[in-house]
Amino acid sequence: MSGKRVFIKKKFEVTEPDKVEVSKLGDPAALRPDMPGPELVFLIGLDGSGKSELGALLAQRLGVDFKHFSGGPEDVPGLLEKGRAVVAVAESAGLDPKTLALARDAGRVFYLMADVDFLAGRLAADRDQDLEARRRDLAHRLWRAEPVFMAALHFVLRADAGLEDAVQEVLDKLAL
Repeated sequence: MSGKRVFIKKKFEVTEPDKVEVSKLGDPAALRPDMPGPELVFLIGLDGSGKSELGALLAQRLGVDFKHFSGGPEDVPGLLEKGRAVVAVAESAGLDPKTLALARDAGRVFYLMADVDFLAGRLAADRDQDLEARRRDLAHRLWRAEPVFMAALHFVLRADAGLEDAVQEVLDKLAL
């Protein structure tokens, strides 16, 4: 081959040339070493949006730790020292713009967007509170929180998507 470089070593027959497929190549961090993070993957959203369920499964798939975070901006550097992890941010901590700005700089922030009815159904454990009162409370919390979440996010996830679909979507987005 006198000086020629061969990049393609295997020939593939393509039966559907217009079909698009995404290759799953393992660790998303290995695909983009220049990308800040994803040392940490932060999941933000209102209580009841599914951050803990999604976070536990996502951490398992990525082979990293899963953590809950309810601290303030002064506690974010402690997360950085502990290495790669998926972090579910408590609603109260997620309402602090400084905390979320630090999270955004430290990794990838995914907002689990949910509507009031979805959240009300998931928070049915509060049987003492009538449904209409729960909806009003959630609507007020969502009105207050969503602008803060939108300012911090890298990606939006639908909280009402299936758990497996949400995990796959996060993995796909981390590989971008």
